[in-house]
Amino acid sequence: MKKKITILLIIGCLLVIGLIMGGSYAYFSSYDTSESQMVKVGMLEITYETGQDIQMENALPVADESGASTHQFTIRNTNDQAINYNISLVDISLQKDGKDVFSNNLIWGLYKTDSTYQQSELIKYGTFSSPSGFLSGDKELVIKTDLHLEAGESQSYCLKIGLLNSTFLQNKDAGMDLSTKIQVDTYDRVEPVSKQSLFNTEPFGSSEFQDVKSLVTRIVYQNRINPISNALFTVDASFNQDGSCMTYLVENQEETGTYTIYIQGNDEIYLPESSAGMYKEMVKLEEIVNMELLNTSRVVYMAEMFAGCLELTSLDLSNFDTSNVVTMWGMFAQCRKLTNLNIDSFDTSKVTSMAWMFENTALTGIDLSHFDTSQVADMSGMFYNNQNLKWIDVSSFNTSKVENMRQFVDGCVNLTNLDLSHFNVSKVTNVTWMFRNCTSLARINFDNTIFSDDTSTFEVFLGLNPNVYIIVENTTAQEGVTYLLNQNGITTATVVVAN
Repeated sequence: MKKKITILLIIGCLLVIGLIMGGSYAYFSSYDTSESQMVKVGMLEITYETGQDIQMENALPVADESGASTHQFTIRNTNDQAINYNISLVDISLQKDGKDVFSNNLIWGLYKTDSTYQQSELIKYGTFSSPSGFLSGDKELVIKTDLHLEAGESQSYCLKIGLLNSTFLQNKDAGMDLSTKIQVDTYDRVEPVSKQSLFNTEPFGSSEFQDVKSLVTRIVYQNRINPISNALFTVDASFNQDGSCMTYLVENQEETGTYTIYIQGNDEIYLPESSAGMYKEMVKLEEIVNMELLNTSRVVYMAEMFAGCLELTSLDLSNFDTSNVVTMWGMFAQCRKLTNLNIDSFDTSKVTSMAWMFENTALTGIDLSHFDTSQVADMSGMFYNNQNLKWIDVSSFNTSKVENMRQFVDGCVNLTNLDLSHFNVSKVTNVTWMFRNCTSLARINFDNTIFSDDTSTFEVFLGLNPNVYIIVENTTAQEGVTYLLNQNGITTATVVVAN
């Protein structure tokens, strides 16, 4: 059994954060005194630089680590065998008004350095918040485990602690007191298990985000909280405001004036009940990376989720759990360059609206044979103005509850065949412009589809291929469809009764 060694470096940091100008900013102050320069325990020897303890006074929040205070120390293995060790913060006290709290903006970073403390490499970066392993009342935070040190070798580090500028009022960071110690040991330790990340879309309604929304070209999801120091602004996008889901805006180096949004969580990111309009009108958005990290099992509303993403060409939503979704209204509307869409795993059993769902995309074919439409009431404009669309498979659609099919395939100028033989339109009250301008549509199979006398059929066939071949259920439907065709100036179509 390996020998257990513990070394404590007393930092005793007191971080005092106060309000100024009505709470616009928070001051960050700290002080520390050290009693010795070198500590020896067993075969480990730790030396820290005199005068390099955590010391700050009246430091404003900053956008990067420039405002952080640095504590430098070196660990040397005096043993004749290699040792694995851990670095932790222990005896942590983070309080406000005498109560234990956490902080999303109070940042710590552990860096590996050379012996002169000049060249540094980030090992781990985090906050005094739940995703970094610190919860209100916790006294210990394991920063890094199983660091290796060969016999006779040494390794230098610096610990940085500072207050990150969130770009928002930081009243919650005001008046906090932090004290802690660094601990180096050889115990068997486990780094903290992450907390569930619940994403909150409300920060994206902020003026800061709205100002750059149209200039975002990429969204990148990441399954670890790792603060980005050069971010133009940072948003705590977690529902509980516990730092478990963070968002960073970074300017693209390859194209100045455009931006990438990084959304970080722990393991996976849970989208909220309402994810409606989540990416809406991001007109320059070209790519969404790592969507497999999203958990959509709680989502109820996906209306206009990707609407207006004019530059988006491909979406793989095969990991989306849509079992609780009730509306997909306009979900992909105006995605004018979208040519590749994977929605094969969609569970639509609770969806009541698919209106304008695929409006004006660049898709050439859409297979919806797996869609359960038994609860859908509105299919108006579902495939409106899909000018590249050559085929759709809606043969399994249950339309028994559908009331509106207005402009269903209006403007699908390259659509050649449409099988509606299983459609039950007994409750449909509006089919206005349902087939308008389907100039290439050569064959329609209505079969069981009969429009009631109460259904609005205004210009239902306007602009349809004049030589279209239409199959209907019976002679009554044959007479009705022929009449509607003539009303729209189509006299050369063939309308036959199914065998």
